[in-house]
Amino acid sequence: MSKLGIFAGVVALAVLTGVAVAAPQNPELTAHVGENDDAGVKSAALSIGELNVDVTVTGDMARTTVTAHFLNASPQVLEGNFVFDMPAGSVVTGYGLDINGKMTDGVLASQRLATLTYEKRVRRGYDPGLAEVTRSGAFMTRVFPIVANRGRTVKLTFVTPLDPGQPLTIPLATDKPVGSVTIHVHGAKGAVKGSDALALKDGETRATNIALPGALIIGPVAPPATVQLAQHASGDTFFEIADTAQGRDAAPGHLRIYWDSSLSRRGADLAKEIDLAGRYVDAVHPAALDVVFFSTGKPMVRSFKAPRGAEIAGLLKATDYQGGTSFQPLFADGLPPANACLLFSDGNVTVDAYRAMRLPCEMSAVSSVKDANRALLGALARKSGGAYVDLSTASEDDGLAALAHRGPRVRTVRDDKGNELDFAMLPARGDRFRIVGRAPGEGAVTVEFYGDAPRRYDLHPAAAVGDDALGALWASQVLGEMGATDAPDRGAMIQLSQRYSVASPVTSFVVFENLEDYVAADVAPPASLGKDDYARYLDLKKQAAAAKAAAQRDRLDHVVQLWNDEKEWWVTSFTPRKRAEKTQPGEAGDSSVETAVTTGHPAPMRDAAPHNAPLPPPPPPPPPAPRPGQGSSSETVVVTGQRAVEDIQSVPVAVTAETAPDTKTAEPAGPAIDIQIAPWDPKRPYIQALDDAKPEQYWAVYRAQEKDFGTLPAFYLDSAEFMARHGRKDDAIRIALNALELPTADSATMTILADRLMRYGDEARALWLYEHILAMEPDRPQPRRNLALALVTAAEHTPDKALQRKDYVRAIGLLNEIVTTPWDGVFEGIEVVSLMEANHIVPKLKALGVREVPLDKRLIALLDVDMRITLEWNTDETDMDLWVDEPGGERVIYSHRNSAAGGRLSNDMRYGFGPEEYLIHHAPDGAYTVRVNVYATDRINPNGATTVRVHIYRNYGRPNEQMQTLELELTKADDAAHVVGAVTVKGGGR
Repeated sequence: MSKLGIFAGVVALAVLTGVAVAAPQNPELTAHVGENDDAGVKSAALSIGELNVDVTVTGDMARTTVTAHFLNASPQVLEGNFVFDMPAGSVVTGYGLDINGKMTDGVLASQRLATLTYEKRVRRGYDPGLAEVTRSGAFMTRVFPIVANRGRTVKLTFVTPLDPGQPLTIPLATDKPVGSVTIHVHGAKGAVKGSDALALKDGETRATNIALPGALIIGPVAPPATVQLAQHASGDTFFEIADTAQGRDAAPGHLRIYWDSSLSRRGADLAKEIDLAGRYVDAVHPAALDVVFFSTGKPMVRSFKAPRGAEIAGLLKATDYQGGTSFQPLFADGLPPANACLLFSDGNVTVDAYRAMRLPCEMSAVSSVKDANRALLGALARKSGGAYVDLSTASEDDGLAALAHRGPRVRTVRDDKGNELDFAMLPARGDRFRIVGRAPGEGAVTVEFYGDAPRRYDLHPAAAVGDDALGALWASQVLGEMGATDAPDRGAMIQLSQRYSVASPVTSFVVFENLEDYVAADVAPPASLGKDDYARYLDLKKQAAAAKAAAQRDRLDHVVQLWNDEKEWWVTSFTPRKRAEKTQPGEAGDSSVETAVTTGHPAPMRDAAPHNAPLPPPPPPPPPAPRPGQGSSSETVVVTGQRAVEDIQSVPVAVTAETAPDTKTAEPAGPAIDIQIAPWDPKRPYIQALDDAKPEQYWAVYRAQEKDFGTLPAFYLDSAEFMARHGRKDDAIRIALNALELPTADSATMTILADRLMRYGDEARALWLYEHILAMEPDRPQPRRNLALALVTAAEHTPDKALQRKDYVRAIGLLNEIVTTPWDGVFEGIEVVSLMEANHIVPKLKALGVREVPLDKRLIALLDVDMRITLEWNTDETDMDLWVDEPGGERVIYSHRNSAAGGRLSNDMRYGFGPEEYLIHHAPDGAYTVRVNVYATDRINPNGATTVRVHIYRNYGRPNEQMQTLELELTKADDAAHVVGAVTVKGGGR
């Protein structure tokens, strides 16, 4: 008999009965062919050949290990996605994958690094496994490759707290037969029952070629002892305290309901939440009630005296769901004091700063969807003295009891020295509470309550048994609270997750075939690989550290040389050839691509198919500039937004000899440059409907179109742009924020939206999004550049000199990080582009009295130019090309980067994001055509459109600088190089 308690109950494999409704599949196994997740290449050839489930019950805890072997009966290589829906409150503590026939334990790594390493290896045909816990609490693993006519095996281990009086239910339901099923349950006492199809005898069953019929049900368990202790493998001791305490039954005089009305809640089954809200109102009979509907707009408040549940439920059913999810309205001023608050939300905040903190009223939280952010909602409720009710696992009756009774609430746990201890709450009912915490070195702990006297509990560490469950549950909840903010300390979270072997929102389990991959993911391989492999890993890690240190030492010298080359180009006088004297690169009669290169630096050639394709033929004469409101006759792309000509801002730049190269002083003005870009014409049916409507009908037409197109991010982004172009920027912001609520929203969506919000005037939210993207993807230089440029724009829009100085200093610091960091070689070229932009800030800082700027003095030089064009895009492993056709007949392109006229193209960015940059110091008169070409798209996601941004500057770095911006959506199917701008220069070529 275990010291942690006595198990009493039954074990059964339940068969779901009643209405014929298809049970959710668990486990769920899907596959796709090769290295991409396109829905069009899904495969049905993958099946579960063996499934073993082993459950051990110890006291009020259960440890479950699920082992599944996949079979691939097809002749194709597959990638498999295996999802296992765990019981509520479960914490994943282990993952394994077979490598070359041997089961290899997974290790926890930074989720970002783990995912990047996995995807790189998948693209190259290696043997990785990646596993994480979804927001809904399900375990999910991606395994590649599953080779033809063979299989792979994965292993999952998780612990689950058992609620005394309630059984443990593990869903097991498949519509396809499983080749072999084995179930073991250890620690069960009492009767054992099972279905005819899969009967359990003495806690064990075996069957072959069977579809799993329902769920494995274990329990219930008896209440545990008041105090239990267990020692974790890390060496730390943890306590569990399970006791009774006095709750509070007093009804609130003034009740407030916060109802999340963001777009992500539309379409969700919220009937349980609405019913619970009405039942709660009838149960507590508040004298007054406020219902606050909140999203990212201004909260709407409806107030009631002596409300009835039915009228509140009716109001909630009529909710109009729009906008992103922001929790800032929870802390807004101006509302009357309330005795109690209820928050109904999925907790998935998509914009604005947030942090779990105590609200001014006692607040409880309720959610009903599986992918709710339980950690954030639970932390908010606990800090505010309330309860968190998860209606996806609890009944409405239990939820009402938890809210209306307002049972015991733990405020703090302290050691004998008065230090507060982090603690986790476990499931409990009625007047009971259960907490888990890390035991102090000696002495007792004191538990303080809301509404009851403190209790002191003696701890005896010598009585602790070896078990990891308590430590894992404690660590999981602490990690949840650490992550209950928009700016979590990811480093500290990763360390805690690894110490207690607990998956978290910032970590993933990984298994790699090669030791080099563990080095790349910055995580040690599992001890099960053996001493020899671990010693080799340490050696590889040492080599990688030495290489990184050497790269850091060499980085600045390398960048200085690149910048010297740029300055040499800037002071060179060029003599443009006449059009007839120079054929197009790659054209018949062109004996050398490099004949026009004057700086002596060879143009890079693409070194692998399809990069050795012949160059395109000479461009046709540039098309006439389109009239306002008309599309170019050659237009084949969808333009999703641009800065209108009347919105162009003049950017004053203080140009001094100190900031220009020593050999030449930047010029105060330049030639007359006219820019015409393809007009905004997205050719979408919903935009046509809006365009056909009268202004007073816009909102009604938008809402009608939303019913058909509201699942597409483009719908909200395009509709927002339409509203902005018609002078309704508040509506544009409100509509655009909806894009963050869609399931497909990612950092690319955030980047597009942030850029839009900057243009629409909501700079605070745009900057928050840029900061959030940088925190998500610190391994890429582009998020730093995006944030830096946004800070520059914000500084130029504020009259506050102190704020200007702060934003400029942060911006140039971010650009300096790009310049001085030895990035992956695929980002080569961004440092010179960033130096152009950093030097653009230097005179602004000096004008504000800042004398010390974070740039090496050898890198300070403002290179003003007649014309500057930049291209950037939003997908990885994607090769977009910037082409510029000059008046002399030359095309400046990746294979011909320097023209006779002095046109200069930056390094070819072949693997995603950009930027690419075209510069010309003294532009000869004539017409320039700007094109964007799709060269290659990401093999992992080949069918998605890439959003491209092009910025065209005239007189860059001069007092009369101006800029225009446009956005395009391009796919690989768009096999032409698209004309995006026509630039005419008069009075140039000085």
